Amino acid sequence: MSSRRENQLALFSGPDACFGNARNGLVFDGYTLLHLSLGANLSKCLQVGLAARNLLNTSYIPELSLLKNIGIAEPGRNISLSLNLTL
Repeated sequence: MSSRRENQLALFSGPDACFGNARNGLVFDGYTLLHLSLGANLSKCLQVGLAARNLLNTSYIPELSLLKNIGIAEPGRNISLSLNLTL
């Protein structure tokens, strides 16, 4: 069935963390994002993948976001399924 599988688990930052730079005195609120992706080759020319971003559905606004000043957060939980056919 599947000859190769790819699994990834990513954890960014830590809960309730604060990050700052001693030289400029800026302090930023921390947040945790959990992403997961996995995939498999079903045949020589067909691959399937499943990806989930922000599994914890964390509401956050990055410091460098152009939308920060108007209070628009990044998207919440996002799940996608992909099929790749190589001809």
